Amino acid sequence: LEEPLLRGGGLKTYGVTREQLEDLLDQDNIIEGTSLQKLKGMGGVNGLLNLLGVGLKTGLNPDDEVDMQSRASAFGENLAIIKQPKSFWSLIVIQFEDHILRVLTAAAFVSLVLGLATEENGWLEGATIFLAIAIILLVTATNNYLKEKQFQKLNAQRELRDVTVIRGGKTVQLNIYKLIVGDLMHITTGEKFPVDGVLLRGNMLNIDESSITGESHLIHKSVPETFSAEEKANPFMVSGSEVIEGTGLMVVVGVGIHSRQGKLKLKLQEEDETTPLQLKLATVANDIGRIGYVSALITFAVMVLHYIVERLYTHECLFCFETILKLVDFFIVCVTIIVVAVPEGLPLAVTIALAYSVNKMKDENNLVRVLTACEVMGGANNICSDKTGTLTQNRMSVEKLWIEEMAHTSFSKLNIGTEALTLLCSNVCINSDAFPQRNALGKFEQVGNKTECAMLEMAFKFGFDYNTLRPSDKIKKVVPFSSARKRMTTLYQLDDTTIRVFVKGASEIVIDRCKELLIANANTRRLNPQAIEDIKTNVIRSFAKLSLRTIAVAYKDIRIRNYDGGDPFNEDQLENDLTLVAIAGIKDPLRPEIVEAVEKCKQAGIKVRMVTGDNVDTAIAISKECGILPSNYERTPKSVD
Repeated sequence: LEEPLLRGGGLKTYGVTREQLEDLLDQDNIIEGTSLQKLKGMGGVNGLLNLLGVGLKTGLNPDDEVDMQSRASAFGENLAIIKQPKSFWSLIVIQFEDHILRVLTAAAFVSLVLGLATEENGWLEGATIFLAIAIILLVTATNNYLKEKQFQKLNAQRELRDVTVIRGGKTVQLNIYKLIVGDLMHITTGEKFPVDGVLLRGNMLNIDESSITGESHLIHKSVPETFSAEEKANPFMVSGSEVIEGTGLMVVVGVGIHSRQGKLKLKLQEEDETTPLQLKLATVANDIGRIGYVSALITFAVMVLHYIVERLYTHECLFCFETILKLVDFFIVCVTIIVVAVPEGLPLAVTIALAYSVNKMKDENNLVRVLTACEVMGGANNICSDKTGTLTQNRMSVEKLWIEEMAHTSFSKLNIGTEALTLLCSNVCINSDAFPQRNALGKFEQVGNKTECAMLEMAFKFGFDYNTLRPSDKIKKVVPFSSARKRMTTLYQLDDTTIRVFVKGASEIVIDRCKELLIANANTRRLNPQAIEDIKTNVIRSFAKLSLRTIAVAYKDIRIRNYDGGDPFNEDQLENDLTLVAIAGIKDPLRPEIVEAVEKCKQAGIKVRMVTGDNVDTAIAISKECGILPSNYERTPKSVD
């Protein structure tokens, strides 16, 4: 009844329902081809955008509160899916699963009944035991309840991260829990989808869906054009799957409990992980408990034997009501020994301590995703640290530029030829998938790959704005950067007869594919093996020794008639015999506290290692700057560090 009333209260309606979108991403429908036909019936990806009321270039309008509320109401919100904590009452009931507590309760009941039957104040002992049981129940249940609350907060933080979306015509970073149906989300290599989506455009996109579907092979994703079976198009992006290679743009169609991953998480509400230390402590507690049982049994036997001997020696009645009372007293003493001996609170205390440690570390901007890390990090003697964003600030900037056989530290149009500058900046702006934005103060906010953002900021200083060149219908194909290729290539139609191949990537990789060098006055010079080696020594390595990451920019022109335009991408045809335009040296400054932190680790006997994909000379220079390597370290052919 609420839905019509809400929509009648001024909320918008859309041309597609949540149920239709869920059917679109249903695994059986995708396999059988039904989903593709449903998408065709909606008018393809453009028709889907129209039904959702989304503009391909502008995305959702964040200032339209009615639209945002309407989407949340119609399609749901992307809230964290976590296990619901047990109620306080259920935690109390669970305590009675402990057989010791049940035995103690039975003993208290017997003591209370017998005490009331034999003595005026005989109920005090039984009532005291019941009070002790109540205290045990309340303290344990309260501790468990607080622990559940703490871990509920932690679990909500585990997957917290930002993704890149288009909103209001701008590319911005957005918390995954704020994604809603209709958002346009950029896809990059390594991205793990927090939502379901439909691909709008993609470049050599291969997805690992094994965590959701169980299929071990990679799934190639592409936008359907003819919707025929021969085309084998699959534009459906399943939440929980991971991008192995490629880039693209998708529209969000399923969030929260209405996404594929959300539905799976609801079915698989797993218990909190048990850490190795908790397992060991549980074993210790069981061993101590066994000793307590044996001690209690021996104590009971000795007390009974002593009572029998005493009765026989004094010729008092052995089989009478007083004997029953004594046996109950002996039994309560033995149960008390067991209760005291079994350290049931030890594993619980460790759990609470771990939760407290995790939250304290989170306050210091250290998010612990695996609970066991809190236990083992105290015994660490080696730390393998990523460089970018961990040791460094992940705020890239171009410090040096080698172009027309000259190294520049200040970027002025007057020092560089017009042709060379145009080739450099066109390559940087077109052959990129980053989207840096300028804030109200005119400063760049780096959104996307930080290296590309630095290059785009340099191009802007030269008077080139990537927004005027990208996106464009003249971009015919994009081969995104990958850790295996270490370069990115874009095919751009220059005119009716020519396609320009823009290549940008790791300098030592790109330069080996070049046969010419762009020099002054738009002339070129042939690059022989000796000339390439000279550039590697005098430019690339000299930049690297200054802790600069080196990026080479190159291009080549091919006739359209010589390009077949098909897949797979022909590297030999398109990425060889290039003309080297420039080499940029990019600086990523260290975090201010890193040198001191590394020194403290050394004093504690911990060896710090840096993990990076940079040129080895760059890595050595940054390691020296951090203090990981001594300042007098020299690289030798036998060095392994």
